[in-house]
Amino acid sequence: MIQARDTQKIPHAAEEIKLFCGFDWARRDHYFVLKDGSHKVLDEGYFPNTSAGFTDVLGRLDAHREGGKIALIIEANRGSATSVLTTVDWITLYPFNPSKTRQLIELDGSGCGKNDPRDSHLLCDHLIANHARLRTDDESDDDILCLRELTQTEDEYIAEQTQFKNRIRAQISQFCPDLDAMVGEKLDIKAYSDYLLKFDPCELAPAEKVAEHLRNNYVRAQRVIADFIEKHEAVGVLPLGAKLLKVHAEKLRSLVRQLHTVQEELAKCQDEIAAYFNALSNA
Repeated sequence: MIQARDTQKIPHAAEEIKLFCGFDWARRDHYFVLKDGSHKVLDEGYFPNTSAGFTDVLGRLDAHREGGKIALIIEANRGSATSVLTTVDWITLYPFNPSKTRQLIELDGSGCGKNDPRDSHLLCDHLIANHARLRTDDESDDDILCLRELTQTEDEYIAEQTQFKNRIRAQISQFCPDLDAMVGEKLDIKAYSDYLLKFDPCELAPAEKVAEHLRNNYVRAQRVIADFIEKHEAVGVLPLGAKLLKVHAEKLRSLVRQLHTVQEELAKCQDEIAAYFNALSNA
């Protein structure tokens, strides 16, 4: 997987930055505070996560900067707010780890829980004191930003894939534990996840049909096929009753179909990542 770049970008003249903004983001409303180097508040407030909201707050920030840059610290390295802010050439962006924000809150002693104005002020004060040493992230190249978003999406699909594989194995244990030894560790391989869709463990399929399925899905080694057939012929379901077994079997197939959907989307995402990455001049 391609990792988002973690470069160290320090302004050539960090001391020339005279304005600092603490930015606390949320899904619906964001909070910002703008201060000068002496911690004097110049502007602050909530604004909605809308195009008009961003236009308004960027206009308010722009009115104070007098042609200079604004250092802005935000508790995130992705999302709509970050995507917008990275496109503004007069903002130097400082992504900040949420765990470090919690440390600032603990040191401040102002209590736990979500408090947007407090968090924005703490972030801004931390930025004023430490901006010369903090990592910046002012990359605004569209291809890099797209690549970064895609790699985050890839991580999300991989996490979903793992969740579905775990759910499939848990479902197998509910009515047919023998299947786990056959396919539990092989759900990344289509031949074995498809086996769960095509063959009902409650109705044992002929060995030759299973062998044909494996060969059609590029399992060629005779020893591997023979070992799988041996396990297939010995598979047995728990004595739960025909109706309940049918429900369990259909639930298993539903989970496998969802896993396949995630795997297909993951493959598309990885293709897009490769395309963006290979198009970079410094790939």
